[in-house]
Amino acid sequence: MVKDNKIPGISLLNNFQSTDKSRIRVRRAYDIGPGCLLKYCDLQVTPQSDTNLKVIVPFGELTKEKVIVGGSSKTSADIYSCQERGCVLTFRSQQEADAHMDTGKHKNELESESLYDTICKKWAT
Repeated sequence: MVKDNKIPGISLLNNFQSTDKSRIRVRRAYDIGPGCLLKYCDLQVTPQSDTNLKVIVPFGELTKEKVIVGGSSKTSADIYSCQERGCVLTFRSQQEADAHMDTGKHKNELESESLYDTICKKWAT
């Protein structure tokens, strides 16, 4: 069985700083006031005993996945959207999208209608 290790007033403390191998400084807020120095030996921490847990299936090798943030990977299925707010046009290439932005001929539509608008239209017809 696992025994509880409790530090008096721990719920009031938010900042913990290890000063050296034998002490820890605790404060209610980050770097506010001198805080309180506690010695590790005074905490009366009981080491956790064996839990008798058995590893049935070990974890596999960790692999890093390549993630592109804020960019786009170039594939043949890329779709480029107009950057103008409300314009719903899409293009096959960045050049087509740039040419569209230069002309300024935007097709503005609501991409989705709110439930309130749908109800009002049905009520009016």
